[in-house]
Amino acid sequence: MVERLNLALTAVYENLGVRVAHVDAAFATGATKPSHVSGQRSVPLEVKQICKLTWTCTDQNPHPNVQGYKAIASAVAQTIAS
Repeated sequence: MVERLNLALTAVYENLGVRVAHVDAAFATGATKPSHVSGQRSVPLEVKQICKLTWTCTDQNPHPNVQGYKAIASAVAQTIAS
């Protein structure tokens, strides 16, 4: 569902001439390949990235942590530079 929404929004923005930063890549959106989490069982890569880049898995807070904001900023910077 998220992938389809991202594709739809990207199409709308690009049709308006607005460049889109692909933050979804940093969060591995749609990457369901199992990935090992230290001290845990295997989870989909996208879950591992969400846990790594947000407070979701530690504080039940969906907002990005410092690493998450850096990943977002990096995606935006790459888009601006291109």
